[in-house]
Parts: sequence; structure tokens; C-alpha cells
Amino acid sequence: MRRTTKNLLFIGMLAAAAVLVAVFKLDTVDAQADSGATYSALNNVKVESRDVADDAETSSGQNQPTAQELLDEKVLEERQALVEEGLKVENRTVTGSDGKVYHSSMAGLCLLDNIKGLTYEPTAGADDASLRQEFYTVAYETDAKKSPMSVQLANNVADKIGAELGASVNVQYGRVSENAGKREVTSSSLPVEGKLMLGIDPKFAGENDTLAVIAIYPGGEYKILEDTDEDPTTLTVDVPPSDSSLVMYSIVKYK
Repeated sequence: MRRTTKNLLFIGMLAAAAVLVAVFKLDTVDAQADSGATYSALNNVKVESRDVADDAETSSGQNQPTAQELLDEKVLEERQALVEEGLKVENRTVTGSDGKVYHSSMAGLCLLDNIKGLTYEPTAGADDASLRQEFYTVAYETDAKKSPMSVQLANNVADKIGAELGASVNVQYGRVSENAGKREVTSSSLPVEGKLMLGIDPKFAGENDTLAVIAIYPGGEYKILEDTDEDPTTLTVDVPPSDSSLVMYSIVKYK
């Protein structure tokens, strides 16, 4: 059963915290720009405790953990829980109404709650297996409290087209590369073009609803992506190329 992101420290709000920095660095759409900063690849992540010059000792001479060491331990535990949740298969697969399971072809982390799975098939490198292996994504569900400007824009667009806004997910696209013997992930817009599939919560939409995705880009640009499948439990859209490696996708249903 998918654990909800409500029970985890949310990625977007932890961008400056050690938990997130140790895994990867993300911009938010509300920042209105890509930082281009390098963040660690998942399989090379390591957290190192800070050196503490003045260790606390008991009267018997035995060392006791300092406040910083306890904090570092807590950070490590939280980061590990975040990674384990993001790697769960059910977050990176979508099941159709006929029981067919679709798998994402891109490596990365995926944290979802109301969206019932996410898969992505990049167009770039479709005939180049080695290039496709370099692609990496970090997807995390967001809302009006966590991404107020972006969700407000999506809501305005939904009102304009006579639609109801559903769940939103931020997707950061990147590429894995070697740097001084270490695997790193850097922001890249190359894999943005492709096919995105989202699992739909039956409480939001059903058989008679028409769905679409509003894509929000840094700077306030947006595009409406229409559903290309006929399955009421899934939403599939063709994602156009973009200069930005960070996009927020909001599900909408027409009223």
C-alpha cells in the first residue's frame, strides 16, 4: 500500500535541509528559474556526520552523543525513509482498468499520494539504449501550500477552460554522468519530451469525465496537454520539448 507523502517530510520544503541535499538538489517551479546545480546520484549517496570538537563525556569518561550527532542520525533516518518511499515500484507504475501494468522507463525517485502511479517514456534517445540509461527523474506530488504560485496559475487556467483542478506533481528531469569517479545527476531538459502516464484516483474522475494535464513552466508559461488514451483510470499525454528541466503537471477534468 502506498504510504502518503503527508506522512513524509516533503521534498520541495526540504530543499535547503540536509535530508534533501544529501540525495539531490531541486529547484521549485515557484523559483521561476532552473539553478543548473549538480545533485548526487541516488546510488552514490552518502551522509557524513559533521566533526564535533567538544564531545560530551559522562563522569565515567564514556562519550555521549552530541546534539549535532543526534541530529545527523535523525537526518540519515529521514533521508533513508524518503529514498525507500521514492523507489517503491507502485509509485513508478500505472495499472490500467484491464489490469495491465505500465512501467516507467526512466530511473529516479517518485513520491505520490493522490496520483496513483507515474510512468515516463522519453522521446529523446528512443533508439539509443546507452543515452536512455543516462536519464533520471525526481517526481514529487505538490499542492497549494507547497507550490502556491504554480498551483494558483494552474487553477486560473483550469477556470479559464472550464475544468476542475486535481492533483499536481513536480517533475525534475536530469542526466547521470561521471565526475571524478562519482555518479552525479545534473539538470537537463533533454529527456523532457516524451509520454507521461498518470494513475487517476477514482474519487476524482470516472468513466464519463474528460481529462487533461496543465503543464506549468518556470516564468509562468503553461500548456494544456490532452489525454490520448480512453482508459478512465489513466491519463496519458504527449509532453512537448522544453528549455526547462523542471515542470509541474496538474490533472484537470472538464466540467
